[in-house]
Amino acid sequence: MQFAEQTIAEQDIVAIIAQEGRVDAALLTPDANLAELDIQSLEIVEIVFALEETFHISIPFNANGATDADSAANLKTVRDIVELVNRLVSCDSLDVAAAN
Repeated sequence: MQFAEQTIAEQDIVAIIAQEGRVDAALLTPDANLAELDIQSLEIVEIVFALEETFHISIPFNANGATDADSAANLKTVRDIVELVNRLVSCDSLDVAAAN
């Protein structure tokens, strides 16, 4: 993966995409298109479930032409997935901090 500085979270995300998407992790560059990697919709759902479980987040999934930027239906590239997970984890951390 060629992210500038790959964090442990990004390594975990890529590992999940590789496992659930049944694709070689070496192919998972930031701009790799999920459709071009032949990752099917069922595999995307499995990726979403694994990400939610691993990072304790909730990723909305609206397959009906979702306009919500945080919807799994809008995930097209590996970068989209990494950025979404990072954004949701950050928001969750801020919510926890605000509650304390």
